[in-house]
Amino acid sequence: MEAGRRVFVRDGYLNAEISEIAKEAGKSNGTFYIYFENKPALLDAMIEEFYALIDPRFPAHDDQWYDASKAEDWEEILKNMWTTFKTHSAMFQALYQASLVDEHFAEAYAKIRNRTRIDFVNLIKARQKQSFCRSLNVEYVATAMETMILYCMNEWLAKGDKSLDRRGEKKALSALTAIFGRVMSAG
Repeated sequence: MEAGRRVFVRDGYLNAEISEIAKEAGKSNGTFYIYFENKPALLDAMIEEFYALIDPRFPAHDDQWYDASKAEDWEEILKNMWTTFKTHSAMFQALYQASLVDEHFAEAYAKIRNRTRIDFVNLIKARQKQSFCRSLNVEYVATAMETMILYCMNEWLAKGDKSLDRRGEKKALSALTAIFGRVMSAG
């Protein structure tokens, strides 16, 4: 799977070939087929791994951040999203590309994005109960925030973590936190 990630980032999911993945892993093509039926099965395994890692965090995470009220809370939310995306950026990039040509992966990509959007909906609703964000259309703003954050993270991390150094990551998170904080503090 690690070799698949490297090849997906280097060549893109659509251009990745099983022979290149096997070569990157230092194995034969036949060895690849011992573990995976085909390239989509490899991506499915990456998606399953992603859910296995994030699912245990969601119940605690959900309860804690819906009433987030300070910039530090939002920075923590965005930092967690950043870390998750960075850790799984190869899977996200491959899944996005595959979603353009395969309905199965389009549904998987939509499911992941919808989960994040729902978190934003719940956060905005919690802020509205605190007399903030009252004039905002919850669904539109949640979708816009999820899309903006995902797109920014993808752009900044698309070069396999080479596009940003540690200082750049801090600046990127600071920019996202400022934008997020403005929206969440609107009257």
